[in-house]
Amino acid sequence: MKPGPEDNETDGRTMKGIRGNVEERSSCPLTLAQDMPCELDIDLLCWGRGELGQTGCGRPVDIAPEKAHLREFTGSRLGTVKLLACGSSHSIVVTVDNKILAWGNGNSGQLGDGEREVKDHPVEVKLPQKVKVGGGGLCVDDVDVVGVACGSRHSFLWTQSGHAYSFGNNFYAQLGYDFHRADFKEHQLAPRLFQSLPSSLKISQVACGERHTLFALEDGSVAACGQNDYGQIGSGSNENAVVPRFVECVGHVSKVTCGANHNLALTGDGRLLQWGCGRACGNMKENILLPEEVTPPGSPVREIAGGCWHSMLLTDASDLSILCDSLKAFQKPTEGTGRCNDGASPYGEGDEKYDLMFSGEWQQKKSSKSCMLVSEWVTPALAANGMSLRNLP
Repeated sequence: MKPGPEDNETDGRTMKGIRGNVEERSSCPLTLAQDMPCELDIDLLCWGRGELGQTGCGRPVDIAPEKAHLREFTGSRLGTVKLLACGSSHSIVVTVDNKILAWGNGNSGQLGDGEREVKDHPVEVKLPQKVKVGGGGLCVDDVDVVGVACGSRHSFLWTQSGHAYSFGNNFYAQLGYDFHRADFKEHQLAPRLFQSLPSSLKISQVACGERHTLFALEDGSVAACGQNDYGQIGSGSNENAVVPRFVECVGHVSKVTCGANHNLALTGDGRLLQWGCGRACGNMKENILLPEEVTPPGSPVREIAGGCWHSMLLTDASDLSILCDSLKAFQKPTEGTGRCNDGASPYGEGDEKYDLMFSGEWQQKKSSKSCMLVSEWVTPALAANGMSLRNLP
């Protein structure tokens, strides 16, 4: 498939090689907050490649973990962070007082600040002050943001009241806007209320893939929109969904997550469903165009996460399974064969580049080019599972 118009990664800048543009390097294993002196109210770290400002340090340079503190995120300055997400080359956080801040590559509007510029420092994102919902109105002053998700170049926020706001690239209709509008494929530079589903259905969670979006609704149903080259819409075909469509045979869903081009859905009774990119779902022969059930061993599944070519789950017994390229080890013998990295690796022979990060709730915070975490969440979560950042399996 030919790249879309949003695929100018450098936004007109000359991309510097990672070897020649590093702020600091460390030859030792990953070292984070528990090994560094810091103030108690400094808890946000962001590190990795930074040529598009995605580390938020104020300069387009790469940042090592020991230099990763974003010190302006304190209660007395920008605020204490409660939510965070990473896109391909942009970052978004939400503070405890519902202030939204973003930085990084904004050339598709994915920062939501009204511009199409690269920002190497946090900029505030404003929700519309008052929007119409059905026949009434919604005052943004009363909004409590409870979730944020980033795709490659699009972003979503959702609230306690079940409303969602989106911005960024919409070339593949991943924002779910009205396709009858002549400009519906254009970049959306500021948050817009998502109103493409019946107003009676409240959104409980949003997950973003590379160029598609998944919605978990309060009634347990799931809807999807955007690119469908790998079957990630779950419609049984490869036709893109220019408006959100409900995923058939999926109900009672309590959690959803997206890889780049596949999805995982967890039901209230512990069932795990997957569809989309075949390799990421353990099918080496074809993509999965309709949801199929996966039967993991042992205890019920508690948490799920998807990467570009692999998936991950956590059971009630606190068993963490990182699954290279697929969930094939959990599937019936007829559904996928081989071992991890069976066949040609998407990254080259013998090269396993899986970007994994954990927070206190074991939710995936991923980016192909940078990582971000709230430090106070990490140590208790890992300690509760008998682990530390130095001895992850």
